[in-house]
Amino acid sequence: MDLEKCFQSLESGLLKDAVDRLLREYPSAENGLSLTECQILDALSLGVTAPRELFEACRETESVPFLNNWEFWAILQRMTSGESPLIETVTGDPFLCPPRGLAWKAFEKQSLALTPFGERVLKAEEHCALDGFQERWIGGVQLAANRLWFWCYQTNSLTREPKVPTVLGEILKGQLVLEGRLK
Repeated sequence: MDLEKCFQSLESGLLKDAVDRLLREYPSAENGLSLTECQILDALSLGVTAPRELFEACRETESVPFLNNWEFWAILQRMTSGESPLIETVTGDPFLCPPRGLAWKAFEKQSLALTPFGERVLKAEEHCALDGFQERWIGGVQLAANRLWFWCYQTNSLTREPKVPTVLGEILKGQLVLEGRLK
């Protein structure tokens, strides 16, 4: 993959750091979370529940600003939707993502929490990218359920192979091979 080759060829410096950070937005091989998604789940597990406070908590973990708030809200929207949401509103209502009617008061009143699935993914007991993956673009690459790339933190490289708990991994790997999702 060209982006990974670019990363591997760069000497240390700001450009290498920027490409490295972008690559960490790919689902991790370990649990299927991007770095931003992992930061969000970590902050929620520590008791940060308001969307704006989550944004600030995640921003504080970055040495250089990475996302603006609108991009962050879109990630929260994705994490609260789909077949297996990672987070939910405490009230059970759908997440209200701005700029829908610019309902800022309603947006600010929301409180978010981990779902049981989100807790298991955060603990790397489940792999969220293999369960209802929501299509997205990262660095000019379209990721979809049948075209997944994972960032491997052990090797600092992209891979097509997820790393999931052994028993679950063998079951899922067999399913993905049968479905043609892994080759």
